[in-house]
Amino acid sequence: MSNHDDEPARERQRRSGVEDTRDAWRVSMHGGHSGEFCDHARGTLREMVEAAIDAGLPAFGVSEHAPRGLERYLYAEERALGWDASKVEEDFARYAASLPAVAEEFADRITILRGFEAEVVPPLEYADRVSQYRRWRTPAGSPVFQYVVGSVHYVDDHQIDGPLEGYLEALQRFGGLRNLAVRYYHVVAEMITTIHPEVV
Repeated sequence: MSNHDDEPARERQRRSGVEDTRDAWRVSMHGGHSGEFCDHARGTLREMVEAAIDAGLPAFGVSEHAPRGLERYLYAEERALGWDASKVEEDFARYAASLPAVAEEFADRITILRGFEAEVVPPLEYADRVSQYRRWRTPAGSPVFQYVVGSVHYVDDHQIDGPLEGYLEALQRFGGLRNLAVRYYHVVAEMITTIHPEVV
């Protein structure tokens, strides 16, 4: 083990005097959930950005979950915490309000790419919701969000990456893994052509 293990990567590079161009390509576009706004993450938004800086990332995408609108689309963990759809909406609004200021605060050390992760539910509403969030503006008039991560955690209203019983129900509904996988990729393709996410 090096005695520099606790030293941030950028500082090690500066001290060595050797430019490592590989670092210029080190980015994360979907590393960005914080415990401040997401049930399955830890730490605050600022702590997450500081960790990205310590890791030597020149750019880091923050992409908290967009609200899914209806109570039935709450994750099991959110329900267990007593969350409801209103709380998720309020948290997302707080995220949107705080994100530009955090990006500006750290701008001299890292490029923060401001995004959100969209889901394909509710099926008849998600495209309009994504379009609405894309139109949100900062007080200065610039877009709050610079990109969208398009995700498919539901296939025809069956959550496939949550509790095991939901996945097993989806397998039964679609007649096995092959059929579920084929339908999953169809839904991914539909999502891409519907909301045109920058990251899938």
